[in-house]
Amino acid sequence: MAGRSVPFSIAVAFSDDPFGGNPAVVVFLDTSLPLEELGKIARNFNQPILVVVSPISLTPETEGVERRSIRFFTPNGDLEPPICGHGTLAAAKVVFDLPDVIAARKNVIHFETAFGKRLEATRMDDGWIEIEIPSTTPGDIDDEEKNKLKRYVDKAFGRDVKIKDIKTGGSVYEHCKSRSL
Repeated sequence: MAGRSVPFSIAVAFSDDPFGGNPAVVVFLDTSLPLEELGKIARNFNQPILVVVSPISLTPETEGVERRSIRFFTPNGDLEPPICGHGTLAAAKVVFDLPDVIAARKNVIHFETAFGKRLEATRMDDGWIEIEIPSTTPGDIDDEEKNKLKRYVDKAFGRDVKIKDIKTGGSVYEHCKSRSL
């Protein structure tokens, strides 16, 4: 990878203001690269999420549908969430704007995750993008973990934040693990 450049975009979800919404870096790379390497790239970009999308389409499914592999990484590079809503929206926008996707008039993207989930994005007639991601029932965490997370939130906001409850992402996120790089 050293010395090699790869195409990437910084896209914003939930806003048409380039300095609003939630930013995400979308990088077109082989999604089977090792976790450690992709984690280092996420740390280097230092954005809320790094979205790694396969540079070419997977085997076609049906006419009008683009299929790509997708993975997500947090900016510290040690966490790979199985799904990310704003990352999926950002990736969909970037992929829908690719010349070959435009030329093929594809209005649906099936993103295949490394965790066996399918995330679907549809370009609506009015230009908006709608996504479908798996739903889940939030899970409980122990008080020690809640206190740890509360300290992070307080530090991020610079004050004591009142939090009613903290939950896990449930079964959809059961594979989400921190790792040291």
